[in-house]
Amino acid sequence: MKKKLKVLGITYILIIVLFIFGFNFLTIYAIDTGINRSDIPSNMFTSNISNTNQTNYIKTALTSNGNTSTFIENFSIPSNMKINNKNTPLYKMQKNFDTPTNTEKFEMIDENPININDLGISYILSHGYNTNNTTNTIFETKTYGSITDNNIKQYITQIALWLYIYENKNKFSNTYCNNNGCDFLDTNNSLVSSESIRQLIERAGNISNYNYLKYITLLVDKAKNYTGETEIQLTPISGNNLSYEINNEFTLLTTEAITPAVSKNEENFMYYSIEINDPNNYGVYITDNKNNKLTNMNILTGSFKVVVPLKEELETMNLNSIEINIFGNFIKDEAYEYRVTSKTTGELTKHDNFSNVLLGYNPNEIVKTSFKLHNFTQINKVDKNDSKPLAGATLVIKRKDSEEEIETWVSTNEPHYAYLSNGDYELCEKEAPNGYKLAECKDFSIDDTTIKVITLENELIVENIPNTSSKKNILIYLIGTILILAGSITTIIVLKKNNSLVN
Repeated sequence: MKKKLKVLGITYILIIVLFIFGFNFLTIYAIDTGINRSDIPSNMFTSNISNTNQTNYIKTALTSNGNTSTFIENFSIPSNMKINNKNTPLYKMQKNFDTPTNTEKFEMIDENPININDLGISYILSHGYNTNNTTNTIFETKTYGSITDNNIKQYITQIALWLYIYENKNKFSNTYCNNNGCDFLDTNNSLVSSESIRQLIERAGNISNYNYLKYITLLVDKAKNYTGETEIQLTPISGNNLSYEINNEFTLLTTEAITPAVSKNEENFMYYSIEINDPNNYGVYITDNKNNKLTNMNILTGSFKVVVPLKEELETMNLNSIEINIFGNFIKDEAYEYRVTSKTTGELTKHDNFSNVLLGYNPNEIVKTSFKLHNFTQINKVDKNDSKPLAGATLVIKRKDSEEEIETWVSTNEPHYAYLSNGDYELCEKEAPNGYKLAECKDFSIDDTTIKVITLENELIVENIPNTSSKKNILIYLIGTILILAGSITTIIVLKKNNSLVN
């Protein structure tokens, strides 16, 4: 009984292991479609700011060129402001309010977070520096050079937010601009116009080595014109229209380069991910456009190819069982700001004037499109006697029901590959290779359940050559017979003459 239980236990373990490994072979990984808001804080957080360190790249640019301004200090921001112990950036929304430090708490209550409905702010955040979008930001355009320093990217995004709010001051009079929260002031506390602010930023961006500061006004201008689009969509890909390439060893099939296209909301498209469904464990994998095998298919841009290792027994394979799922990742036009709710150093009072912070994160929305590979037909033209390939035959594939010619070609020493839709067909030979009989037509059917292999054989033409040697023998025998007869007759005549003389 114990042995039986032990065997049963081992069996169950094997079944579980096989299920797990089988599932891993079947699907590379699973991706959920819909909106992903996983990086929105669910618990209380604080900022990482514990000192008064400031960053001011505009001031650095202008002073490097011998320039200054009475309102240059307006462009100082808290250095590298993030959620404490996380890499998520935070942005001050009220420029002139106090910066929340690591002693101020943001608790998750009814008024935290607050959804920001302004599309301009959402655009600056999603196409500036944030933790979600790495492929479709203003910096990836490289319009004003490449930036690798995330601190500079965060600085540009923060100043762009302040400029956008200030240039739209009337729209934000009851929120960020209330109590002079968004004003730019000079050293005499006089109000500086938004035009003067923009001009100073542009002047700094024109200084050599600081051209990247032009991204500030570029972000703001794009934000002003952004209208948003709620619907997202990838263009469907037809697997039936894909062309294949097979290597010289007939061991690998590679599709043409496939480029996922966006049919709706291209402005917010970031990247795509790929999931391979390979139920028959052929070992399907993905390469880039240069045929380099990809090991990470989570964040992709540009083109890709599907590669299928081929078995020797092609007819046992069904390429139509292979499904490629493409998941398009789009920026969701959602942004979140938080208010300070309490302090660790004492009670929060009405005299505290902390800025709201904008979370440096946009959710992403994922949509899916799929396609399956299609099977093909391999056609071999061979010598019937030795099964070696035959070149020079003119072949044609016709529809069985209509005699419509689908494809005509001349055979080579390599197999020919045809891509046919389901139906009944006829393979015929229009012209045989030199020295061979014309082959009979061969019927076949396609139902896209397996790869089809068709072989058309040719026989050598055997000519009837006359047997001249036998005719020569007959002539010799005839002459010999005549000579013997002549000799015999001559002998008889001579003998008769001799006898008559004797008598």
